[in-house]
Amino acid sequence: MSSVYRYWLTPSEKRAAIFLVAVFVALYTLYSYSNLKGHDPSNKCRHYIAVIDAGSSGSRIQIFCKELNHIRPLNLMLKTYPGISSFKKIREAGRSLTPLFDFLEFHIPPSLLYTTRVALRATAGVRLMPKEKQNKLMMGLEDYVRRNREFILHARVISGEEEAKFGWTAAQALTGHKHVGVVDLGGASTQISFLDERKVFVRSLLGYGVNQIYERYITEALKKNADPCLPQGYSHMKNGNLIHGNGKHAVCLERLRRFFSGDEMLDKIRNDVSKRWGKMKAMKEWFALDNYEITQKLLMIPNRSTLTDWKDASASMCENRQWPPTDQTCIVGKCTGGYGEYREIKHSMMCFVAAYTTILLEDTYGIDVNTAINFVTHVNGSRLEWAYGFAIQEFT
Repeated sequence: MSSVYRYWLTPSEKRAAIFLVAVFVALYTLYSYSNLKGHDPSNKCRHYIAVIDAGSSGSRIQIFCKELNHIRPLNLMLKTYPGISSFKKIREAGRSLTPLFDFLEFHIPPSLLYTTRVALRATAGVRLMPKEKQNKLMMGLEDYVRRNREFILHARVISGEEEAKFGWTAAQALTGHKHVGVVDLGGASTQISFLDERKVFVRSLLGYGVNQIYERYITEALKKNADPCLPQGYSHMKNGNLIHGNGKHAVCLERLRRFFSGDEMLDKIRNDVSKRWGKMKAMKEWFALDNYEITQKLLMIPNRSTLTDWKDASASMCENRQWPPTDQTCIVGKCTGGYGEYREIKHSMMCFVAAYTTILLEDTYGIDVNTAINFVTHVNGSRLEWAYGFAIQEFT
């Protein structure tokens, strides 16, 4: 007796299959969102605030709950890459934020969405653009959201000093005391803030973030195609030239110090800070954010470490460093392994960032080598970001 097999589906079977696939996708999406870190199970909030940090390398949304005059972090956040300044068209920049908008609409009840305060604040990546283009981009994003979403977006560019002040405000709120200092290092700018008498001392340098400084270093300081700040075996194209790493950390550090010698902006910061070293030493806690914290994880030193620990780990890991790292698997631009999960660029640039941050912390800011620094993303269970400080200052 022979069997007959069909290799096609009837119309009713096709409809059933499509329905099952749709149900699976919906359930998987719901499961993915509900398992994101920080999901707020209480659902008791009645007034939500969302802040989008539109940085040079990416955009991150964070959602907060406003309770009377108190802003409570919900630890609901999501980040997308690249930054909005990377796009030539406003429509493309708006579309790049779609996952963040979807994330917002998923976590906030529809009945409260229209009253939710949604603020996009662009930082150094957009600050580098001409003023006219900045304004056009901000207004364009507001219009894009107005036409495509059920909430209202308020977008503007903030200064580096505002960003630094917001970071200090967040640290003060999460620690509960004012004697805190914050250093932040992004892709296009760097900031320092701490309490000076009764006011907050803030300084910000546009163009001194990791990505911007590396571009300058490659263009102005690298005379040959061998880069001592990159690991041996690693190469990439810059300005039409193939740059090879040779993993010489001591040479990298010395070359960067020569490169920054006489830098007017760093010298000015150094002079401003040196007048306040007494106040800096009185700080109970120092926090180092963004690329500081990422590099600390890659250097595999404790979250709370001294500048001496930082320098020793940099010298140990970066002298004669090989690529790829022996305990890493680097596939499609992302590395996984002993250092955790970061994009390949973070691993390859680790030693350059380690050297640059040593110069910032020790030479420019004058932080004592025995001062403990907290290289963290969270304090008391909540993420330490300038967006939280902005929410406090703007909405309370």
